Amino acid sequence: MSYFFKLMNWSISSIVTIWVGGVGLLALVSFWLNFSLFSSEFLQTSLSLHLPILFSFVLFSLVLKLLQNRQQRQGFKSITQLCSVLIIAIGFFTLSEEVRNWNFYFEPGLIQDHPSLFILRVFLPLFEQSSFVLIFLAIVLLLLIHKTPSRIKVAQIITSLVLAIETTNLITFFLDIPCLDFGIVFSNRGIPLKTISFIILCLGLLWIYPHRGLMRTFTHRSVFGIRPYSLFIGIIFLVLFDRIVLDLPQNLQQEQAFLLGLKTVLEISVILGLVYWTNNRFSAVNIRFKRSKKQLKYTRQTLQTLHQTVEDQVIECRDYQQMIAALQQQEQDFRVLVENSPDIISRVDRQYRFCYVNPQVERETGIQASDWIGKTELELGFSEDIVLPWHQVIQQVFETGKEHLYETKFPTSDGIFKYWQCRIVPEFNAQGMVESVLTASREITEEKIAEEALNQCVQHEKLLGEINDRIRQSLELDQILATAVTEVQQILQVDRVLIYRFNPDWSGTIITESVVAGFNSILNKSCQDSYLVQTQGEAFSQGNIQVMNDIYTANLTPCHQELLIQLQIRASLLLPILIFPTPTQSEVVQQNVWGLLGIHSCVEPRHWQTHDIEFLKRLTGKLAIAIQQSALYEKLQNVNQELSYMAHYDQLTQIANRRYFDEYFEQEWSRIRREQVALSLILCDVDYFKHYNDTYGHLAGDQCLVQVAEAISRGVKRPADLVARYGGEEFVVILPNTNMEGAIEVVHCIQNEILALNLPHSTSLTTKQITLSFGIACVYPASRSSRYDLINQADKALYQAKDAGRNGYAIIEIES
Repeated sequence: MSYFFKLMNWSISSIVTIWVGGVGLLALVSFWLNFSLFSSEFLQTSLSLHLPILFSFVLFSLVLKLLQNRQQRQGFKSITQLCSVLIIAIGFFTLSEEVRNWNFYFEPGLIQDHPSLFILRVFLPLFEQSSFVLIFLAIVLLLLIHKTPSRIKVAQIITSLVLAIETTNLITFFLDIPCLDFGIVFSNRGIPLKTISFIILCLGLLWIYPHRGLMRTFTHRSVFGIRPYSLFIGIIFLVLFDRIVLDLPQNLQQEQAFLLGLKTVLEISVILGLVYWTNNRFSAVNIRFKRSKKQLKYTRQTLQTLHQTVEDQVIECRDYQQMIAALQQQEQDFRVLVENSPDIISRVDRQYRFCYVNPQVERETGIQASDWIGKTELELGFSEDIVLPWHQVIQQVFETGKEHLYETKFPTSDGIFKYWQCRIVPEFNAQGMVESVLTASREITEEKIAEEALNQCVQHEKLLGEINDRIRQSLELDQILATAVTEVQQILQVDRVLIYRFNPDWSGTIITESVVAGFNSILNKSCQDSYLVQTQGEAFSQGNIQVMNDIYTANLTPCHQELLIQLQIRASLLLPILIFPTPTQSEVVQQNVWGLLGIHSCVEPRHWQTHDIEFLKRLTGKLAIAIQQSALYEKLQNVNQELSYMAHYDQLTQIANRRYFDEYFEQEWSRIRREQVALSLILCDVDYFKHYNDTYGHLAGDQCLVQVAEAISRGVKRPADLVARYGGEEFVVILPNTNMEGAIEVVHCIQNEILALNLPHSTSLTTKQITLSFGIACVYPASRSSRYDLINQADKALYQAKDAGRNGYAIIEIES
C-alpha cells in the first residue's frame, strides 16, 4: 500500500509538471515563432499569453520537479531557490507595471464607470499578480532547510487560498458571469489556460506536501480555523446569486448597481457568517484539542517515563537475580575449588584464631579441620619458634592492609618439616577496616631444595674459582689450604674441617683446621698410629672415600670409637688428597696419598649428601694441583736460589765473586755520589802465593785462600761492607761511608786476623807465615769522577805496598 501511494504521488506530480511546463514552453515557442499553436479560439478567449507569465510557468514546473526529490543535493537546492527568486522578481515587476497603469494581461475598460466600483477598478488588477506572489511564498516555505509543521501549514494555507481564487475565476469564466468580484476581469478577457495551470500547480503542491497529499490538506484546518472545503459553499452561493441577477427582468436589470452593491453586501455577510460559524465551531474543538493534545503529550511523557522506569526496574531486577545466581555459582565453585585444593587455605581473625580451614590442613598436619576452628597454633601445640614469626607477619597485614608473601617451615603429621609459601590477603568490612585475613599456603619443599642445591652449586663453583685464582696468584700452600677449610666449613655448615698430612712413615699431622667455637681444636695434633692406613690405605690410594653418618652405627672397634669420641667426632667424611709423584721423588713413588680432607659433625649424626661429596672430590683435586704446584714452585725457588748464589759467590771461598763486586760497587758508587760521602776501597794480595802453591801444592793453596777469605770477612764488621774475591789470590773490600782513617783501621783488623791464622809459608821472603799487602784508596765522588778511577788508585797503592817490601799497606786519597 505504501508503494502504491508513492507511485501515485510520483505520477500526479509528473502530470502536473508536464502540464504546467508544457503550457509555458508551447506558448513561448508560439510567441518566438509568431504563430499560434492552438486554434484561434479556445473557450471563447485568446490563447496568447504574455511573456512574463510564460517564463513563470516554466520556472514553476522546474521548481515543482525539484521539490519532488526530498533528498536534494546542495546544487539542486540552489537551482530551486534561484528559480523561486526569478518567479518573485517577475511577479513584483508585473505588479509595479499594473500600479503604473501598464496593462499587460487584460483591458480595464470592461468595468462600468460606476462610482461604487472605483475600488474594484483600482485593486482588481492586483489580484491577477497576487497568485504569483502567494505561490512564491508557499514554495519558499517548502524550500527552507529546517521544515517545521507550522511552516508547512502556512504553505498549505497560501496554496489553498490561491486555489480558491483561481477556481472562482475559472467558474466565472465558464458560467459567463461578469459580476463576480474576483471574476469580472478574468471572465471576459482573462486567460482560462493560465487559470487552469494555476489550479493544477496548486493541486500538485498540495499533493506533494505533505506526504498524505490532497486529502490531508483539505481536511486540515487552514485560515482562521476554516477548512478549505467550507469556502466552496460561499463560491457556489455567489455563482447562483449572479445567475439569478442575470435572469431578472429588463426593468430590474437597470438597477444593476444597486443589485451589485446588494450582492457585495450579501457576499461579505455570507463569508463572514461562514468564517464566524466555522471559527466558533472549531474554537471549542481547537481548545479541547489543544488541551487534549497537551494532556496526551503529558500522559505520553508520563507513560514513557513510567515505562522506562519499569523497564529499568525489570532490567535491574533481572540483573540482580542474575548477579545473585552468579554469586551463588561463584561461591559454589569457590567452595569446590577450596575444598579440593592441594594448598592449605584458612581464614584468621585479629586474635590469630582460625575461622575456617580446608581439608588439606588435616591431610598435612594430622589434626582434624574442626579442631582448628577457634584456636591458635600455640593452642594446637606448635612451637613458638614457628608460630611467633607467623603471627608477626599476620599482624603486619592487619596494620597495613596490604597483601604479603611469606615463606616458612612447618612440621607435617610424620614429623618432617616442609617449606611453605604463604600468601596473606586482607579482608575488609563495610567500614573499610581489616576484619580478617585469608591465607593460601602452597608447599614449595621441592623448589626450596632445588633452590638450595642451586645455591650450594653456585657457592661450590665460587669456592673452586677462588682456589683456582689463589693458585694462579700465589703458590703459598698454607694460605690456599686455610682458605679451603674455612670456606668448606661455612658452605656445608659443619662443625670442623681439617687437612691431615701423611709423613713418609705413614704417621701424620693435622696441618690446617677450621672449627666452630665451642669445640676442641686438634690443629697440629700428630698421630703415630698406623691403624687408619692399615685399614683404609689401599682404598684411599684408589681414590675411595670414607663416609660415616654416625659413629654408633658404623660398626667400629671399641678403641676406634673411643678415639673418635675423644676427638668430638659424631659423623665424618674422609677424602684422600692424591698426588702423582715425579720419578725423581724415589722415596714416595709407590705412595700417592698426600693426605686427607676431613669433614666432621661433632654433636649430631649427619646424612652426607651426594652433591656435597662430589663437590669435595672436585675440591681435593684442586688441592692436589695446588700441592703439586707448590712443591714444584718450592723446588724452583731452591734451584733459583742456588743459581743466584752460584752467580754471585765464589765457589771456593764462599764470598762474593768479581761479578757481584762489580754490581755492588756500581750501586754504592751511585749512592755515594748522590749523598756526597766518602767511599774507601781496599785491594789486597797474598804475598808470594805462587811460591806457596809451588811448595805446598794447589790443594793447600785453595785451603789457604779459603782461610784468608774467612779472616778478611771477620775483619770487616759492618753489614754494608763487602768482601769479594777479585781474582786469583787477590781480594777486594768495599767500605761505604768510610774515610781513610776508617779504612786503615779495617786493614789493621784484617792483619790481626791473618796473623792469628799463623799459616806457615817457608818460601816467603818476608816472614815464615802467610801475609797480605794492601792498597787503600778513598774518594768523595764528584759528578765528573768515575768508579774506575778509584779501582785504579787502589791498584796503584797495592803495587806501592809491594814495592815497599810487602806485608804492609799504602794509601792514596783522591781529591774530588
